Amino acid sequence: TEEQKDLVTNLDKLTEAEVKIEELEVEAVKAMIESLPEDPTLEDREAIEKAWVAYDALTEEQQESVENIDKLIKVEEKIRVEIVKAMIESLPSDEDMTLEDEGAVEEAREAYDALTEEQKALVSEEHVDKLEAAEERIGELIKVETVKDMIDVLPEADELTLEDEDAVKEARAAYDALTEGQKALVTNLDKLTAAEVKIEELKSEEPIKEEPIENEMEEVEKEIEVEVITADQEEIEVDVITEDQDGLTKTGDSSSIRMYIAIALIAATLILLLIKPKKKHS
Repeated sequence: TEEQKDLVTNLDKLTEAEVKIEELEVEAVKAMIESLPEDPTLEDREAIEKAWVAYDALTEEQQESVENIDKLIKVEEKIRVEIVKAMIESLPSDEDMTLEDEGAVEEAREAYDALTEEQKALVSEEHVDKLEAAEERIGELIKVETVKDMIDVLPEADELTLEDEDAVKEARAAYDALTEGQKALVTNLDKLTAAEVKIEELKSEEPIKEEPIENEMEEVEKEIEVEVITADQEEIEVDVITEDQDGLTKTGDSSSIRMYIAIALIAATLILLLIKPKKKHS
């Protein structure tokens, strides 16, 4: 209680001890930072992390007493650069890279992009070139894998039908779009080639489709219409009446339709003459 606290006559000693402990905690953090090298390597990563943990455990008042905090910040910036460089260096060469390395390449890119511009300046051009080459290689491998998958899903040659022709053509187009180096990585090209041969065989065996009779009749009717129109346009001379005594022939420029009418009239006249009753003589 407050009354009991008033009876403690050596409180100053406790207070001094607490102040001393706080000072010792600050000194311990300062010593940890001071021991760090100016140019750290990956081997110093754990020591840097411990220094930060100790610093963060201090009160804000204690942290203000850590005069060499700038060194810890600079050392951490350098170690981040070293981590990125190590991630890039661990990537395999183009020849040995597979799609299984895609995750490692992405992590290296993310770590590099997280750096400040000053930190990026500490990453050598050689490291950056290797990272970019690795990303390009992964892109190539993805294209190759896509083509291989398109070929893999094709039916075997003896199971192909003409319905598979479009899929075969698409696989060929995707393959042809690859570079020569990428094409060399397509290990199932034989299946695509066999599929193309089979499709051609199926197309050669397909019966020729005959045009429907209705279509043929339509074509014939069209031809007849053309011939009739042409005939109507031509000038036709038709013998209508022949007079035996004078040897005169009456001709006219009549169309085929008029000719048919004239013939019909002559035929009708002859019929009337034949059926007309003869007069009786008295």
